[in-house]
Amino acid sequence: YSVRSEDAAGNTWVDVQYTWVHIEQETILGSMFYDSDNPPAEIPPGAQAFAALVGNGFSMLITQQGKVLEVEGLEAMYEQMLQAIDFPDAAAEQQFRQTLEQQFGEEALKQQMNGASFEFPLEPIEIGESWTTTTELTVLMPMVIESKYTLRSVEGGLAELEMRSQVSSVANTGPVDFGTIQVEYSVSGDQQGAVQVDLASGLTNSQILQNLSGEMVMTVEGETLNVPISIHSTLEVESSRIES
Repeated sequence: YSVRSEDAAGNTWVDVQYTWVHIEQETILGSMFYDSDNPPAEIPPGAQAFAALVGNGFSMLITQQGKVLEVEGLEAMYEQMLQAIDFPDAAAEQQFRQTLEQQFGEEALKQQMNGASFEFPLEPIEIGESWTTTTELTVLMPMVIESKYTLRSVEGGLAELEMRSQVSSVANTGPVDFGTIQVEYSVSGDQQGAVQVDLASGLTNSQILQNLSGEMVMTVEGETLNVPISIHSTLEVESSRIES
């Protein structure tokens, strides 16, 4: 993340560049491994688009409270990802572009970046005090996340926060369209963890544990399949300032 400029309202343009991609995946269809720092002679088919991210990126406009207002430069990033794949036909390329826009589109990236950080309150917070935020995710798996942050300590220029959230599906959003497959989710659960904030820079480190359960409804050519799902995930964010 490189700070480029600041506008009259105090919002900041930040250039984001991907410098490393690491993928480890194991499913019933097989396994895949890719590390851009030690790439194989031939990139695995499932990793080609992600490998193309390295050296590319986009720009975003962020408020002083950490909310992403705008995202620019996505089309150029899409083209690099698309050029890395040898598509069998134009229809396959169009379907992949649609998936890209769902996972890396402006709204998706706004939500990802807002989720990686969080909005600070406008007023001062004392140790032991709390504040709440509401985040609505509308991409891929639509969810509403109601979070409560509590300031536990301030020491050595670092603020330690406790975070607890309730997660639930967004009602009446309709299925997510993946071309030949439409998927609708109904999930709920919770997440909890710790967030460390550098008071001088606002950079955060965090570890969040998430537990969700519910149902996924898949529709393929008019046929519907109800699949129970259980998700247990750990999200770790580590930030460090690069001294120039």
